[in-house]
Amino acid sequence: MYAFMNLGAFGVAMLLAHREGDRYGIGSFKGIGFRYPALGALLTLFLVSLAGIPPTAGFIGMFYLFSAAVKNGYVGLAVLGVLNSAVSVYYYLRPVVYMYMLPA
Repeated sequence: MYAFMNLGAFGVAMLLAHREGDRYGIGSFKGIGFRYPALGALLTLFLVSLAGIPPTAGFIGMFYLFSAAVKNGYVGLAVLGVLNSAVSVYYYLRPVVYMYMLPA
């Protein structure tokens, strides 16, 4: 599932870079959600799933992974994974903020 979401996110980002004249950087995402609503929604879905936010498949995968780690006695590793996931939410959702909340 992670590979599918990663390929989807990078595929949409590459398509947007091609459509926008190969401007590539976080600033080039400004207003994308309004100029290309379908691509913006797809990229948002992929990034939200990568961040592991419920009810996406990314959350379900992380839930099963961390619960299996706790069940088998790897509590420290599970805590480290949850902390890492919490930090990654900022980086996965930053492009979404640029797409929908900043003027183009």
